[in-house]
Amino acid sequence: VPPRCLSMPATMRLMPPRLEKSQPTSTLRWSIRNPCPRPRSGAVYPPDKEEVNMRRMVLALLLSSYLPSADASMVIDGTRIIFSGDKKEIAVRATNMGETPSLTQVWVDDGRVQNQPEKDAAPFIVLPPIVRIEPGKGQSWRLVFNGSRLPQDRESLFWFNLPDIPPEPKNGKTDNYLQLAIRSRIKLFYRPAGVAAEKIAAEKALNWALAPTCNGLRVSNASARYITIDSITLNGQKHAAGMVAPFSSLEIAPKGVALRTLPAKFSFTTINDYGAVVN
Repeated sequence: VPPRCLSMPATMRLMPPRLEKSQPTSTLRWSIRNPCPRPRSGAVYPPDKEEVNMRRMVLALLLSSYLPSADASMVIDGTRIIFSGDKKEIAVRATNMGETPSLTQVWVDDGRVQNQPEKDAAPFIVLPPIVRIEPGKGQSWRLVFNGSRLPQDRESLFWFNLPDIPPEPKNGKTDNYLQLAIRSRIKLFYRPAGVAAEKIAAEKALNWALAPTCNGLRVSNASARYITIDSITLNGQKHAAGMVAPFSSLEIAPKGVALRTLPAKFSFTTINDYGAVVN
């Protein structure tokens, strides 16, 4: 039965009978008409939107309860890569911390995460691009700059990709088998030689002001480097922040806080070239 037919008081209505000329008004009887037709035998009605959403929710819960937790076996040394402009190539190393071999395909993208490796226009070549790494073993890749013209007055941001593709089961039984390939993606900063000589500290390069458009803060980066702000603390409460590009600004809207004036107590932390959090 269609869902609209299940709520009888809301769908039933009183219908006045037809009045014949010879019929007195005192004998009129009101009848109740149900606008929902009687379902034919074997009739199947499509589920409504709420039922479809409920089915999807139940399916997602069942899948999440049966799937094991997935962790990447391949671990890259460091959380970011700094490529100095005075070098032609550097080495990037990763280790297989798992118990099975891993097949890796490595490339660099320009920020478009959905692009295929062969369609990316990043000015870097990674050698070897595809390699099998045994459990407990490490691998070093040559990251080569192809000499493309990049801005020399500021850093350029790219991304280093390392997918971890596990092997199929040894017994050859792939029935009810789900294989997950986990891609690690870390930042790659191209730092020109002139920018590398810049000695300005992050806390001195950032200027903070109110941002009325988002009831939060606007931080401006006066340096030629990307600065990653790990978090900000307002009146004792910590909030997530973000990364500020060179000579740019970023608006931060703390969750659950509407700022009208600068807070009395304010601090922030940044992440340095080694991935460490600096107060």
